[in-house]
Amino acid sequence: MDDSRLALRLMLVEFVAASYANTRQVRLLKSAADLGPALLRIADRTQLQGGVWIAWSGDGQTHFVAAEDGAAGRTRNDSSCLRTSMYDDDGRLAADAIWVRETGGRWRLCGR
Repeated sequence: MDDSRLALRLMLVEFVAASYANTRQVRLLKSAADLGPALLRIADRTQLQGGVWIAWSGDGQTHFVAAEDGAAGRTRNDSSCLRTSMYDDDGRLAADAIWVRETGGRWRLCGR
């Protein structure tokens, strides 16, 4: 994993921890082999396009978030922008947004 992809991965982990933290028991899915066929295709496509993904299971479902650099194509070059796409178990896009990391570790919606 190159430095830019590693930085993107760390941002995604921070985003998920801040946005989806809860007290319920979850299991981090560390390998694409743990994903169903639809999410596996999305994980492969995400990686081929230079993005990263994170997935976890809990409450009887899989949560999958793909991310890419949210500053790409924007007039403001903010290295703290993250474009996220959340998919359901069947590989359908459930949410898509651009977030910016603010001081204190908070994330603010800054585009769709």
